[in-house]
Amino acid sequence: MICRVDLCQKEAKAAHGMCWSHYLRERRYGHPQGYPAKPTAVERIMERTHTSEIGCWWYGTRTPDDRAPRHKDDAGRSRRVALTLWEHEHGGPLPPGSRLRRLCGTKACVRPDHYEVARRAA
Repeated sequence: MICRVDLCQKEAKAAHGMCWSHYLRERRYGHPQGYPAKPTAVERIMERTHTSEIGCWWYGTRTPDDRAPRHKDDAGRSRRVALTLWEHEHGGPLPPGSRLRRLCGTKACVRPDHYEVARRAA
């Protein structure tokens, strides 16, 4: 009998119709293919963001009086949380020569619709 996992041609010697490699991955990680998918930067941010229907959002344990929060993106670089959420919502990076301007006046706010694109001063 062959392992039940797709594209595996090894003999199924372990339980549940799998080869030993896939059986051990199933036991350790809960899936015969191995590690579960790593969450994206936006998913990690939203797990720690305090949201509301109206008003500002803030990230982690920050309060509205704190500075703008930062996080590590998928490439390991430090970035502003508000910029990452804005780019995710608008489908791409800021245009060259522009920046985000906060409309609400709260330093730690990360809600994307509380920001607008502004030209950088020369």
